Amino acid sequence: ASRGLVMNLVCEQSVVGPLLRCVRSLARRVVLAVFIVIVALSNANSATIRVKSSGNDSNSGADWDHAKATVSAAIQAAQANDEVWIAAGVYRERIANRVVADVSVDIALYGGFAGTETSRDQRNVANNATILDGDALGSVVTIDHNASRAMRIDGLRIRNGTSGQGGGIAVLASAPTIINNDVLGNQADFGGGIMVWGYRALAPSAQALVESNVIQVNHASDGGGGIVLVGSSAEIRNNTI
Repeated sequence: ASRGLVMNLVCEQSVVGPLLRCVRSLARRVVLAVFIVIVALSNANSATIRVKSSGNDSNSGADWDHAKATVSAAIQAAQANDEVWIAAGVYRERIANRVVADVSVDIALYGGFAGTETSRDQRNVANNATILDGDALGSVVTIDHNASRAMRIDGLRIRNGTSGQGGGIAVLASAPTIINNDVLGNQADFGGGIMVWGYRALAPSAQALVESNVIQVNHASDGGGGIVLVGSSAEIRNNTI
């Protein structure tokens, strides 16, 4: 066991005082230890899957030399709390979050990589445009089935979506984090750029976060050229619309 997780559970009467106080103190420390172990195991079990346009979907995505070719394949291979790193390029596909037993498998999608990085902090979103192009065949990104804020879309350029609702991004009964993206040139009846319908109803319930995105040159014939909220109190902040 790691030294950081080992705690002295001995009660000393002269220090702790009465027995009841000792038991309560031990209980608090045991709960803290269990929480730390759970977090450590969760971090240890998370993986990073890499994608670049020259890759192959039969690859594992474990490193850039074995990257997958499509974002969709990486999403399907990912487990909860995994990260998908996407190298610069144009990916002509429409993506959706993975759903198991009718509940979202929440992962983080990050664009802006050159395809050589070993740390997420090394990416440069401005210099490495990572483009999802919907080819006017539907919403470019769809997130549903009670996704939480752990479902993250970050550093992508989302374009050329055409749909009845949410041309660029359609969020349905979920609460993802949508941050640092360019949502450009999409169209829909409602929510040309982004539509957020409802919220995550599963405990703990949550609202979507839409932050620090550029949402421009989108069109909606019936309302919400940039963003439309339907039955949602999503946090909308620091966006350029």
